Amino acid sequence: EAASFISESARPNSYRLTVRNLSSKVITALDVYLPDEGGRSSTSAQGTPARPLMTPGATYEIPISISSGGRRTPQGYVPDPPPQKLVIATVVFDDGTYEGETETAADITARQKGRQIQLARVLSIMRNALDAPETIAVALEKLKTQISTLRIDVDASVVDELLTRFPKYPQERGRKWLTVVVMNGLKQGREEALFRIKDIEEMRARRPENFDFKQALRAAQEQLEQRSAN
Repeated sequence: EAASFISESARPNSYRLTVRNLSSKVITALDVYLPDEGGRSSTSAQGTPARPLMTPGATYEIPISISSGGRRTPQGYVPDPPPQKLVIATVVFDDGTYEGETETAADITARQKGRQIQLARVLSIMRNALDAPETIAVALEKLKTQISTLRIDVDASVVDELLTRFPKYPQERGRKWLTVVVMNGLKQGREEALFRIKDIEEMRARRPENFDFKQALRAAQEQLEQRSAN
Protein backbone atom coordinates (compact mmCIF):
# COMPACT_ATOMS: atom_id res chain seq x y z
CA GLU A 1 0.00 0.00 0.00
CA ALA A 2 1.51 3.34 -1.08
CA ALA A 3 -0.61 5.54 1.19
CA SER A 4 -3.31 5.45 3.85
CA PHE A 5 -5.54 8.30 5.03
CA ILE A 6 -6.99 7.68 8.50
CA SER A 7 -9.27 9.82 10.66
CA GLU A 8 -7.99 10.58 14.16
CA SER A 9 -11.04 9.60 16.18
CA ALA A 10 -9.94 11.55 19.26
CA ARG A 11 -9.52 14.77 17.26
CA PRO A 12 -12.42 15.91 15.08
CA ASN A 13 -11.48 17.06 11.57
CA SER A 14 -7.96 15.66 12.02
CA TYR A 15 -6.45 12.97 9.83
CA ARG A 16 -3.15 11.15 9.46
CA LEU A 17 -1.70 10.48 6.04
CA THR A 18 0.91 7.71 5.92
CA VAL A 19 2.92 7.49 2.70
CA ARG A 20 5.31 4.68 1.76
CA ASN A 21 8.17 5.19 -0.69
CA LEU A 22 7.81 2.40 -3.24
CA SER A 23 10.52 3.79 -5.51
CA SER A 24 14.24 3.06 -5.47
CA LYS A 25 15.01 6.75 -4.94
CA VAL A 26 15.21 8.94 -1.84
CA ILE A 27 12.28 11.36 -1.44
CA THR A 28 13.10 14.85 -0.18
CA ALA A 29 9.71 16.55 -0.59
CA LEU A 30 6.10 15.85 -1.39
CA ASP A 31 2.91 17.82 -1.81
CA VAL A 32 -0.61 16.52 -1.21
CA TYR A 33 -3.99 18.20 -1.51
CA LEU A 34 -7.68 17.76 -0.87
CA PRO A 35 -9.83 18.84 -3.81
CA ASP A 36 -12.68 21.15 -2.85
CA GLU A 37 -15.13 23.46 -4.53
CA GLY A 38 -12.88 26.48 -4.03
CA GLY A 39 -9.87 24.82 -5.59
CA ARG A 40 -7.66 22.76 -3.32
CA SER A 41 -6.17 22.70 0.15
CA SER A 42 -2.49 21.75 -0.04
CA THR A 43 -0.01 20.41 2.51
CA SER A 44 3.70 20.09 1.80
CA ALA A 45 6.48 18.27 3.61
CA GLN A 46 10.12 18.98 2.84
CA GLY A 47 13.46 17.60 3.87
CA THR A 48 16.93 17.82 2.33
CA PRO A 49 19.16 15.23 0.67
CA ALA A 50 21.05 15.08 3.98
CA ARG A 51 17.83 14.65 5.96
CA PRO A 52 15.29 13.20 3.52
CA LEU A 53 11.65 12.46 4.13
CA MET A 54 11.81 8.85 2.98
CA THR A 55 14.48 6.44 1.93
CA PRO A 56 13.35 3.56 -0.35
CA GLY A 57 10.75 1.44 1.47
CA ALA A 58 10.36 3.90 4.36
CA THR A 59 7.14 5.63 5.45
CA TYR A 60 6.32 9.20 6.40
CA GLU A 61 3.32 10.51 8.34
CA ILE A 62 1.67 13.88 7.76
CA PRO A 63 -1.00 15.23 10.15
CA ILE A 64 -3.74 17.01 8.22
CA SER A 65 -6.38 19.25 9.77
CA ILE A 66 -9.49 20.13 7.81
CA SER A 67 -11.59 23.17 8.60
CA SER A 68 -15.11 22.18 9.58
CA GLY A 69 -17.79 23.67 7.40
CA GLY A 70 -21.32 23.15 6.31
CA ARG A 71 -24.42 24.74 4.91
CA ARG A 72 -27.84 25.82 6.10
CA THR A 73 -30.80 23.95 4.67
CA PRO A 74 -34.55 24.06 5.35
CA GLN A 75 -33.93 21.14 7.69
CA GLY A 76 -31.20 23.02 9.55
CA TYR A 77 -27.43 23.15 9.50
CA VAL A 78 -25.77 20.28 7.64
CA PRO A 79 -22.02 19.72 8.17
CA ASP A 80 -19.84 19.05 5.16
CA PRO A 81 -19.06 15.36 4.60
CA PRO A 82 -15.53 14.14 5.33
CA PRO A 83 -13.09 14.23 2.41
CA GLN A 84 -13.44 11.34 -0.02
CA LYS A 85 -10.20 11.83 -1.92
CA LEU A 86 -6.67 13.01 -1.23
CA VAL A 87 -4.23 13.57 -4.10
CA ILE A 88 -0.45 13.21 -3.94
CA ALA A 89 0.37 15.98 -6.38
CA THR A 90 4.16 15.84 -6.52
CA VAL A 91 7.09 13.87 -5.18
CA VAL A 92 10.62 15.31 -5.43
CA PHE A 93 13.67 13.04 -5.26
CA ASP A 94 17.17 13.74 -3.97
CA ASP A 95 18.66 13.65 -7.48
CA GLY A 96 16.48 16.61 -8.53
CA THR A 97 13.97 14.56 -10.51
CA TYR A 98 10.29 14.41 -9.65
CA GLU A 99 6.99 12.71 -10.37
CA GLY A 100 3.70 14.56 -10.59
CA GLU A 101 2.92 18.21 -11.27
CA THR A 102 5.72 20.22 -12.85
CA GLU A 103 4.47 23.46 -11.38
CA THR A 104 4.42 22.17 -7.81
CA ALA A 105 7.81 20.47 -8.14
CA ALA A 106 9.36 23.67 -9.48
CA ASP A 107 7.86 25.74 -6.66
CA ILE A 108 9.17 23.32 -4.02
CA THR A 109 12.63 23.32 -5.61
CA ALA A 110 12.67 27.12 -5.93
CA ARG A 111 11.77 27.60 -2.28
CA GLN A 112 14.42 25.10 -1.21
CA LYS A 113 17.00 26.87 -3.39
CA GLY A 114 16.31 30.26 -1.84
CA ARG A 115 16.49 28.81 1.65
CA GLN A 116 19.78 27.04 0.94
CA ILE A 117 21.33 30.23 -0.48
CA GLN A 118 20.33 32.20 2.60
CA LEU A 119 21.47 29.58 5.10
CA ALA A 120 24.87 29.43 3.39
CA ARG A 121 25.21 33.17 4.09
CA VAL A 122 24.08 32.67 7.66
CA LEU A 123 26.64 29.94 8.27
CA SER A 124 29.42 32.20 7.00
CA ILE A 125 28.33 34.90 9.46
CA MET A 126 28.25 32.37 12.30
CA ARG A 127 31.72 31.10 11.51
CA ASN A 128 33.07 34.64 11.66
CA ALA A 129 31.28 35.24 14.97
CA LEU A 130 33.09 32.31 16.57
CA ASP A 131 36.40 34.16 16.16
CA ALA A 132 35.11 37.62 17.04
CA PRO A 133 36.55 39.34 20.14
CA GLU A 134 33.30 41.06 21.24
CA THR A 135 31.45 40.41 24.47
CA ILE A 136 28.51 37.99 24.33
CA ALA A 137 25.91 40.76 24.36
CA VAL A 138 27.63 42.64 21.55
CA ALA A 139 28.19 39.47 19.54
CA LEU A 140 24.53 38.47 19.77
CA GLU A 141 23.31 41.91 18.71
CA LYS A 142 25.78 41.92 15.83
CA LEU A 143 24.59 38.49 14.72
CA LYS A 144 20.95 39.57 14.79
CA THR A 145 21.71 42.71 12.81
CA GLN A 146 23.79 40.92 10.20
CA ILE A 147 21.23 38.14 9.72
CA SER A 148 18.12 40.35 9.76
CA THR A 149 19.61 42.56 7.02
CA LEU A 150 20.56 39.70 4.69
CA ARG A 151 19.39 40.31 1.15
CA ILE A 152 16.25 38.68 -0.19
CA ASP A 153 16.54 39.90 -3.77
CA VAL A 154 16.92 37.07 -6.26
CA ASP A 155 19.82 36.66 -8.67
CA ALA A 156 18.57 36.20 -12.23
CA SER A 157 20.93 33.24 -12.72
CA VAL A 158 19.07 31.29 -10.02
CA VAL A 159 15.78 31.67 -11.90
CA ASP A 160 17.49 30.83 -15.21
CA GLU A 161 18.71 27.56 -13.70
CA LEU A 162 15.23 26.68 -12.45
CA LEU A 163 13.63 27.41 -15.81
CA THR A 164 16.22 25.15 -17.45
CA ARG A 165 15.48 22.35 -14.98
CA PHE A 166 11.71 22.70 -15.50
CA PRO A 167 11.19 23.51 -19.20
CA LYS A 168 7.51 22.57 -18.94
CA TYR A 169 6.84 25.15 -16.24
CA PRO A 170 3.65 27.05 -17.20
CA GLN A 171 4.50 30.15 -19.20
CA GLU A 172 1.75 32.19 -17.56
CA ARG A 173 3.62 31.97 -14.27
CA GLY A 174 7.18 31.81 -15.52
CA ARG A 175 10.06 33.93 -14.34
CA LYS A 176 8.10 36.39 -12.24
CA TRP A 177 6.45 33.74 -10.07
CA LEU A 178 9.58 31.66 -9.60
CA THR A 179 11.38 34.82 -8.48
CA VAL A 180 8.74 35.33 -5.80
CA VAL A 181 9.03 31.71 -4.65
CA VAL A 182 12.85 31.88 -4.39
CA MET A 183 12.46 35.11 -2.43
CA ASN A 184 10.11 33.35 -0.01
CA GLY A 185 12.81 30.71 0.49
CA LEU A 186 15.37 33.44 1.22
CA LYS A 187 12.98 34.91 3.81
CA GLN A 188 12.41 31.48 5.33
CA GLY A 189 16.14 30.87 5.72
CA ARG A 190 16.61 34.25 7.35
CA GLU A 191 13.75 33.74 9.79
CA GLU A 192 14.95 30.25 10.65
CA ALA A 193 18.39 31.63 11.53
CA LEU A 194 16.94 34.44 13.64
CA PHE A 195 14.90 31.85 15.51
CA ARG A 196 18.14 30.01 16.36
CA ILE A 197 19.68 33.24 17.66
CA LYS A 198 16.59 33.81 19.81
CA ASP A 199 17.08 30.31 21.24
CA ILE A 200 20.65 31.21 22.16
CA GLU A 201 19.49 34.41 23.88
CA GLU A 202 16.89 32.51 25.88
CA MET A 203 19.45 29.87 26.85
CA ARG A 204 21.73 32.62 28.11
CA ALA A 205 18.90 34.21 30.10
CA ARG A 206 18.03 30.90 31.77
CA ARG A 207 21.59 29.91 32.71
CA PRO A 208 23.81 33.00 32.64
CA GLU A 209 26.38 31.51 35.02
CA ASN A 210 26.92 28.35 32.92
CA PHE A 211 26.36 29.81 29.48
CA ASP A 212 28.97 29.00 26.84
CA PHE A 213 28.31 31.27 23.88
CA LYS A 214 30.65 29.54 21.44
CA GLN A 215 29.29 26.11 22.30
CA ALA A 216 25.71 27.32 21.79
CA LEU A 217 26.64 28.98 18.51
CA ARG A 218 28.40 25.86 17.25
CA ALA A 219 25.33 23.78 18.08
CA ALA A 220 23.08 26.19 16.17
CA GLN A 221 25.54 26.16 13.29
CA GLU A 222 25.54 22.35 13.15
CA GLN A 223 21.73 22.26 13.13
CA LEU A 224 21.56 24.73 10.25
CA GLU A 225 24.30 22.90 8.34
CA GLN A 226 22.28 19.68 8.54
CA ARG A 227 19.12 21.42 7.41
CA SER A 228 20.78 23.31 4.57
CA ALA A 229 22.72 20.41 3.01
CA ASN A 230 22.00 20.12 -0.67
